[in-house]
Amino acid sequence: MAELRIKLNDSPSKAEEIEALEKIQKFFSNKDTYLKGLFTDDLVSWVSIKIKDDIGPDLYGWLSGETADFNNAFIERDEAREHLRNKDATIAELQSANEILAEKSQEQRNTIQLLNDECTMIRTEMYDMTEDNDKRRQEVVELKAKLYDLMTQRKEKEDV
Repeated sequence: MAELRIKLNDSPSKAEEIEALEKIQKFFSNKDTYLKGLFTDDLVSWVSIKIKDDIGPDLYGWLSGETADFNNAFIERDEAREHLRNKDATIAELQSANEILAEKSQEQRNTIQLLNDECTMIRTEMYDMTEDNDKRRQEVVELKAKLYDLMTQRKEKEDV
């Protein structure tokens, strides 16, 4: 028959109290007793957290109304653990998405550069065409002047 002996002084440390609680849990874990159901992993964890946070674990208060807070705390803890388990996959997923965005961004920069080069080329062509147009206008003016001169000379010859 196994016995449970726990030695604690009048002012045990937090670590000593948690260790005593874990010993009690371990002692009852292999027994077929009602106390086995009391010292569950969740309860021992909750009490340990309360001890570490310098809060006296009020088991009666928990049983009479703090159950929702207790359950929510463990739900949040489990969600946090799940996030930690999935963090590598999430990081890899985010890195992959970042690489895809970087590639698309580079493609867009390349496209913008091509369009910019094309606009510069068109602008240069327009400038050249404007210069050419100005030259042709000048030629037209000069040709009109020559035509006028020729018409005037012809009229003078006819009048003579």
